[in-house]
Amino acid sequence: MNRLVIVCGPSGVGKGTVVAKVCERMGAHLSVSYTSREPREGELDGREYHFITPEEFEEMIGRNEFVEWAKFPPEDQQGDYYGTAKAEVERSGTTFLEIEIQGARRMQLLYPNATIVFIVPPSMEALRRRLEGRGDVSPEKMESRLARATVEMLEGPLLTGHVIVNEDGEEGLQRAVDQLVSLL
Repeated sequence: MNRLVIVCGPSGVGKGTVVAKVCERMGAHLSVSYTSREPREGELDGREYHFITPEEFEEMIGRNEFVEWAKFPPEDQQGDYYGTAKAEVERSGTTFLEIEIQGARRMQLLYPNATIVFIVPPSMEALRRRLEGRGDVSPEKMESRLARATVEMLEGPLLTGHVIVNEDGEEGLQRAVDQLVSLL
């Protein structure tokens, strides 16, 4: 039986870390999204993302290979594409998708039986620290992401009744993982 679990939340909230630990514990499959952004230090193609060029991404859009895709941030003409390939959600067993809220809205329409979980930071200041800690965000992009996160924090709980706070530190992360496993 297929079970689709969609985990969304603002950029920098720790979705990927929570989902990776839950997948490991449950033996579930994590859908690997496609992106046109450059890999961050330590990221590997096929593990965190399938890293492709914007042109390759647009070709996949043209071939209708995605169930959802978006440019992030959406207001930025030079933003990066992110998308979920159809083949990823058609797998058997439990599949997790870690995506932005606009993709989650689209998936909710396509897969109404999917479980959607919204991950939030303990505070906006904590989110700022996490984004700064990445070291790959310019001051302009930082403010753009924080502004977008403010909007998403209002929209996310309306999308789903499942909201989990990813607190700072290892104990906070473990609580978030335990809550998601318990929910499922």
